[in-house]
Amino acid sequence: MSSIKNVNLEISVHACKRVTSILSKNYKSKYKTLIKKLPTYILRNGLPATLAFLIAKSKGQQDNEHFKALESLINWLDKKGKLIIKDTKNPKFVNDLFDNLNNKNLKSITKESINYFVWQKRFVDGLIEDDKKDKTEESQK
Repeated sequence: MSSIKNVNLEISVHACKRVTSILSKNYKSKYKTLIKKLPTYILRNGLPATLAFLIAKSKGQQDNEHFKALESLINWLDKKGKLIIKDTKNPKFVNDLFDNLNNKNLKSITKESINYFVWQKRFVDGLIEDDKKDKTEESQK
């Protein structure tokens, strides 16, 4: 029981730090929307397809919601020793990423990825305001 609490504490701290780092970005609302959808994307399409989606949508840029979501997941999986990615800033990290995914560890990494994004989802819900609320408040002023 204690080890489960420690794992959840560790994953929650990491997820919270990652979400907090997005708060000053102009794409924080888009990040919130994306993070809320990612657990479902992974379940429906599989982890490799979801990762390919994030890579394609990041369009080679390192400061958008898709790359930051991908980077945070890779950082977490690397920290847990489930993936070995040397440098996400290097465009060749994609090769390392898919080389690490094999039948032996794919199920474990998929479960870990879903769990990680569920934790991020909790924090984006609490820390990032919805665009609709922001627009409603501005129109009332």
